[in-house]
Amino acid sequence: ATTAPRIGVSGGDPALRQALTQAGFVVVTPEEPELSAVLVLGTNEPALEAALARGVPVVCEAAALDFDAVAALLRRGVREVVPSPARLDDVLRRLGRATRRRSTTSR
Repeated sequence: ATTAPRIGVSGGDPALRQALTQAGFVVVTPEEPELSAVLVLGTNEPALEAALARGVPVVCEAAALDFDAVAALLRRGVREVVPSPARLDDVLRRLGRATRRRSTTSR
């Protein structure tokens, strides 16, 4: 039996959190232990710094056409970038990739 990925979510609206839960993720605060990934929505530098310091995959939001910002986020260690405004299908796809890659690299 596989356990549902635990995703620490910073920002976003309750509807997105509910949709993530319905998609099979366990949605918790980013400070919780044993996270599969952290999702940082909006521009929240302290939340992003804290998430990167956790050592788990980080998925965050950035302006789709701001290539410099996206490149800077990837250089800092962000695993996946969701185009802003974040759409559920984009968030699900990137969280899926981030958590799959973690499970294959943490063996």
